[in-house]
Amino acid sequence: MKKKPLKKPSVKTPRAPAIEAKAVLNLPPPMPRKANLMIISLIFIWAFLLYGNTVFNKFSIDDTLVTKNEMVRQGFKAIPRIFTSYLIDENKNVGGQRTDYRPIAKATFAVEYGLWGEKPGRSHLVSVLFYFIASLITFYVLRRLLINYNILFPVLITLLFMAHPVHTEVVASLKSRDEILAYLFGMAGMYSLLSYTYTHKYRYILLTGLLFILGCISKLSAGPFIGLYLLVLYFFSDLKPRKIFIACILVLVAGVAAYVIPRLLLPHTFRTNFYFENALYFEKNLWIRLGTAMMSLLFYLRILIYPYPLLYYYGFNMIPLSSLFSPLALLTVLIYSALLIYAFANIRKKTFLSFAILWFMIGISMYSNILVPVVGVVAERFVFVASLGFVMAIVFLIFKIFKTEPNSLTMSSTHES
Repeated sequence: MKKKPLKKPSVKTPRAPAIEAKAVLNLPPPMPRKANLMIISLIFIWAFLLYGNTVFNKFSIDDTLVTKNEMVRQGFKAIPRIFTSYLIDENKNVGGQRTDYRPIAKATFAVEYGLWGEKPGRSHLVSVLFYFIASLITFYVLRRLLINYNILFPVLITLLFMAHPVHTEVVASLKSRDEILAYLFGMAGMYSLLSYTYTHKYRYILLTGLLFILGCISKLSAGPFIGLYLLVLYFFSDLKPRKIFIACILVLVAGVAAYVIPRLLLPHTFRTNFYFENALYFEKNLWIRLGTAMMSLLFYLRILIYPYPLLYYYGFNMIPLSSLFSPLALLTVLIYSALLIYAFANIRKKTFLSFAILWFMIGISMYSNILVPVVGVVAERFVFVASLGFVMAIVFLIFKIFKTEPNSLTMSSTHES
């Protein structure tokens, strides 16, 4: 009788959790340190080539709201008071206003005054540095989104975004530093959110919520990032709908807290709306309101495509009251409807162009005048977030014109960044 050969005991090697393995696969290929430093240097030099001349500027009219301010002139010791008061708090009896909780930008001016006093050139330099940081974060977010794309693709999007003339008001006007900071924190939150998609660690959700709060108290123009976070998670992650919903709800709660808590703890706000700021405050006709909103949206497309002339203020009659049935308003309805139809027709395919269109739509929604009239009707600073979607679409179309697929070439390396 033959003996059966003894089988070796099977030893199962422990497997890494599926989530961790998936996270490693989803991480973008690391760039060599040299390439990383070259891109950082390029973005830094580009920021100063574009806006370095602003260091010779003085204060503009609106800068007095945050620079020639009795709180700011107290320097460092004013910071606690800045965080417990509104940006503007004037006497109601003389037509004043108490509105806008934006302590972050105001605190930066107080720090500057504490360091070197009233020197507008240095304040402009700080704004350019913030613009550089915001642009650098934009590149790293794009780098994480476009994992398998040619590295040239996110680089070109970032450089063209930085160079768009419509950003001049945001960078050159010190008063608009709050726009840069709101965008900066919003994009930093997106970078943190992408870290959550790779690691599934909830601490990144908490960090995203904190950064979003900082964006909101810089300026409420960070608000559209809630929609942008949802958009990014849908297009560029494999998260289940439940996890996407939880992540967005947590960030939304943070944003609501940033808006509600200061208004619960501080005195009631009040503001006098003037006809010259936006006639829609006094317009009751729905078709006029919608038609004028369409003219606002047409204006944003126009200055993105042909940014001339650019003005420091638009206000009364620059965007005239129009019926929804006027030719230009109807044309705007057709243009935006076509863009939305294309975007939603391709949303399940998750095409990059549909992503860029939806980014633009979400970014501009807050300033469309459709739901709530906007002070000044339109402004170049209002299109800051949305302009990134426009630039993404333009660079994508440039690649297509030259018959080059954006993801046809990749940059891979074994070196750590």
